[in-house]
Amino acid sequence: MQITGIYCIKNKINKKCYIGQSKDIYLRWIHHKTELRNNTHHNYHLQNAWNKYGEKCFEFFIIESCSEEKLNDREIYWINFYNSHVTGYNLDLGGSGCSGFVHTEEQINKMRRIQHPMIILQFDNSFNFIREYIGGASQIYKELGYTKESILLRCEHKIKKCLHIKIFIGFLRKNIFIHVLVGIIIY
Repeated sequence: MQITGIYCIKNKINKKCYIGQSKDIYLRWIHHKTELRNNTHHNYHLQNAWNKYGEKCFEFFIIESCSEEKLNDREIYWINFYNSHVTGYNLDLGGSGCSGFVHTEEQINKMRRIQHPMIILQFDNSFNFIREYIGGASQIYKELGYTKESILLRCEHKIKKCLHIKIFIGFLRKNIFIHVLVGIIIY
């Protein structure tokens, strides 16, 4: 059964709440629980509390059902009612998202590691360390303009021709195994 409305995730120990809205509350809870169990939830305050207290210390309940058109207004009302943006787990005042919220560089790097679990180290021709790209080939593409495919092929030694080189070493993390990939790229 699909319910549209406002829900709460409440910590039974410290009574802190996270208020959210959804067109399908039960499906949204499944997503929250999956992300929290996998330590990948977008809300680091809620994730830290989940990790500290454990799943059994949280309860999920529906505050009210409402029409889709009223979701933003009702979420704002209930976040203010519970004061959950100050004393709870909400990152903003609610409504249409986290407008105005700015992630720290540490949070951005953590999200990159989750989404792109490769770290590529860059060295010069004398093997002096230049920098670390936490987002892997995606991050190099954004910053330097090289295609992801080009970076990965060079890290895997499938492209060897070059006149001027920058050396990249990638560490792919898959469970507990670490694969070292060494490559070069023309600049």
